Amino acid sequence: MTTKPTLLIINGAETRGVAQGQLNKTLVDTAKAELQAHYHILETQVAGGYQVTEEQAKFARADLVLFQYPVFWFGVPAVLKNYLDTIYEHGVFFEGSDQYGQGGLLQGRRYLLSTTWNAPAQVFSNPEQFFDGRSLEELLLAMHKTQQYVGMQSLASFAAFDVVANPHIEMVARWRSYCWRCTRLNNMSVCKAWPALPPLMWSQTPTSSSRCSAGVNICRPS
Repeated sequence: MTTKPTLLIINGAETRGVAQGQLNKTLVDTAKAELQAHYHILETQVAGGYQVTEEQAKFARADLVLFQYPVFWFGVPAVLKNYLDTIYEHGVFFEGSDQYGQGGLLQGRRYLLSTTWNAPAQVFSNPEQFFDGRSLEELLLAMHKTQQYVGMQSLASFAAFDVVANPHIEMVARWRSYCWRCTRLNNMSVCKAWPALPPLMWSQTPTSSSRCSAGVNICRPS
């Protein structure tokens, strides 16, 4: 009997103004529903509190780590930043190395960033828009490098855009499709041999079928 791999889901949302964390909770619940048949699931809701050694033990058990969070001022929410500062301890997550950034102790694990943005999709990867042509993955650089510093490898990120002004229900269907794809590409018997997937940005424009703004149709109809 094959043992299911372990998925750790970290909900880094916090309540602030119009951001009440409901969409991030919905995306977490959707991921659990889609992936529970394929993974043993561990979960942390950061704003609800946590115990340091218990969280470190979860990472030790995890094959795949999903970070779900809203982007606040182009970075992670304060509660998630404090979580990373507290949990990622020297000697547990990383150690010294001759070459900077090569002392990660979480080798062999993958991670996935799923973020929600007030920014609309069209401002990404567009040199005439606010982000000066930067892609989603480039704007998530600090979070990516944090995970890579401790030895993890990335999967392509998922993002929901324009979530305050245009909270389309279709974004949840697209996340469901992404999870469906992830379980197949990330069968843990083969996923460690996969290179990082290409950046994935999802269109927020309602359509009759799910499609990626990168022009790659790899999704089930929504």
